[in-house]
Amino acid sequence: MADTSPDTANTDRLVVAVRYVNEANQPKERVLEMKETKDKSGEGQAKEVLQSLNSKIGSQDGLVYQSYDYTASMSGKFKGAQKCLQTLIGRSVPYIPCQGHRSNTFIEHCSKTTLFTQMYDLLEALYVFFSKSCKRDGVLRKELKEIENALKLRNLSKTRWVYRSESIEAMWRSFEAIKDVFLTLSTMDGVDSSAQTRAASLHGKVLKFDFMFALMFMRLVMKITKILTIQMQKEELNILDALMAIEETVASLETIRRNESEMNNQVKTSVEFSKSFDQDPEEDFRRKRVIRMSRRQDDNPDTAASIEFYAHYRKFMIEVLDSLITEYKENVQQCLEKIQPLADVLQPPITSVNFEQAEEISKLFPPSETVDPACLEAEFEIFAQVVGRSQDPFKSVNDVCNLAYEHKSIFPSIFKVFKLLFTAPVSVAKDERTFSKMKIIKNFLRSTMSDERLEDLIVLAAEKDLTDKVDLDEALKVWASKKNRKLKIKF
Repeated sequence: MADTSPDTANTDRLVVAVRYVNEANQPKERVLEMKETKDKSGEGQAKEVLQSLNSKIGSQDGLVYQSYDYTASMSGKFKGAQKCLQTLIGRSVPYIPCQGHRSNTFIEHCSKTTLFTQMYDLLEALYVFFSKSCKRDGVLRKELKEIENALKLRNLSKTRWVYRSESIEAMWRSFEAIKDVFLTLSTMDGVDSSAQTRAASLHGKVLKFDFMFALMFMRLVMKITKILTIQMQKEELNILDALMAIEETVASLETIRRNESEMNNQVKTSVEFSKSFDQDPEEDFRRKRVIRMSRRQDDNPDTAASIEFYAHYRKFMIEVLDSLITEYKENVQQCLEKIQPLADVLQPPITSVNFEQAEEISKLFPPSETVDPACLEAEFEIFAQVVGRSQDPFKSVNDVCNLAYEHKSIFPSIFKVFKLLFTAPVSVAKDERTFSKMKIIKNFLRSTMSDERLEDLIVLAAEKDLTDKVDLDEALKVWASKKNRKLKIKF
């Protein structure tokens, strides 16, 4: 797993992390190295990743999967890092895109409709309006204190679309307070005329039905997708369970998509909310000028059918839902193709496998690990009977894997297959968390530290569970013995 990000000194940093299954049968992700990278091409990134593996682990023979974000330089089929890495080591290494990045990208794509881009633009304008003035922000904070469970406005992140969910939620909970603050600021003494004009303008915009509808609908969509995005970041999650979670999310979206009455109810709820502020969206819609096609395209433009109010807003909902459903399904299919032999045999209920299936699975193993297809076939035949006779219910891949771990001396090949599955990465969240640590360690006051020191501090911060186990007394003894001292250090 690898990702890049600039540091405080505006230097590109590459983080290389590995995922493996430890002796306690737990998936673990560890940071190998953080270093400066100058070649952002696919081949350059692939060489950097292999160099880190060789220098920190000593071999690349155990490499079975690779995962990056979905940028062209990393995911490209011809010159991306994933393709170049396979060419450099001379064997196939399946590439599984970061599922967290993919989910965020799908949300970004579905929000390209003008109605929703205008909503996000307005949310950003609201945040800027209050954050640029202490006085305006103070008026807002005073108003928010009187509202239960109110949230402060958040900035929209250009890269982390999950933050847009928090911005929408904050606006929804504090809608009435924000509306009242705009009205107050537009007539308040001591506020400059340009700010008063801007406040009056924003007050009118937040009361428009298009904004209210987009806010309420995207709040629903974001709630569904945010749960998925957060789940994708869990270290213990395996790729099969991750794909099942995506399919469940798709099923929820499809339920909304198929149910016209539910979409109408969503519009109706927005209408009722709008009417609580003395607005009449249906009447405004009827008065709205109908845009007809020119006579160059239609000889009789006056006969064109007019779109009904609910149908007009259902159209926007359908565009968003169709975009999300299609892209999520395509992503699941692409990922399943990389692990299809494992998905066919490891999902409950467990059954015996034929020799062809066992042979396909054996091809997925790296040079450092080999599995005999004949032995694997024989073990699965017995293992399926053991699972069938067990009194414990096996509902998930984790349950079956734990049974294989308990009997790993009897079914060594099957346990290796489960380890292979659990090694498959779900996201590059480990790299993203490391970049968050980097911003704390290498801040603007310490922007000139050496690469070696930065890497050491990053590893200590990112792998806190290992850092906490370090014997400080022993570390002090080693440090004190590094050179001769006139005064001996006592412990």
